[in-house]
Amino acid sequence: MKPTILLELLIISALLTANARLVLAQGDAPADAVSCRTNRTLLESDGQLALLKGELSFSHDIKVFTNCTFKVNNGKVRALQEGQRLRSDGNLLQADGSIQPVFDHLAMTAGAVRLFQDGEGQALAERFTMPDGSMISPDGSYTRPTGRRSRLVDGQILALDGTVIPSQDTITLRDGQVVVSKSGTLLTLKSNEIMGLDDGRRVRGDGVILERDGSSTKLTEGEPVVVEGVRADW
Repeated sequence: MKPTILLELLIISALLTANARLVLAQGDAPADAVSCRTNRTLLESDGQLALLKGELSFSHDIKVFTNCTFKVNNGKVRALQEGQRLRSDGNLLQADGSIQPVFDHLAMTAGAVRLFQDGEGQALAERFTMPDGSMISPDGSYTRPTGRRSRLVDGQILALDGTVIPSQDTITLRDGQVVVSKSGTLLTLKSNEIMGLDDGRRVRGDGVILERDGSSTKLTEGEPVVVEGVRADW
């Protein structure tokens, strides 16, 4: 038996041992997200894992490869680290619960605009002009072609062509503590605290999410819950 085939069989065996629901899948298989384990890309769909056996396409011209790498719109190849989950909508979920798009965008965080291009982020240093003529300043103030002036709010995300990107927050129970990623900032709740979310729900420091209809759900340790983030005009 060839060494490469033997190595692949050993990897598959190890992954199957770690998760009995793991199966093989081709690159055209549907997926909610991908993750990385032992330098192999895993598909995640409907709570099941599958070993990626070919190139996979996500939205925003994202290409995912079998060796825990991906690229966006013919940009540089980036590594997908263990503990990260790249979702099919183009958002990268970190192990700490923070989430942001992997495609180029502008994000308003802590009162300032950050520019992300090909995976690299930096504070916006000068006025940024959109294709339609809209101008955004480093402090988030902007002028639209109509002359309307306003300011971005924390958590708001725009593609570089001006398209509004739906903002997402997360709630994670880590080591018994509730961590909320809200508007780009990580916040840890005390056991007696309650925080309101932008989608109308509330989360308690004991790990209980209070739904809008009065029902409640309990967070599972280490399993982030993604919720709708801030809504803002543009």
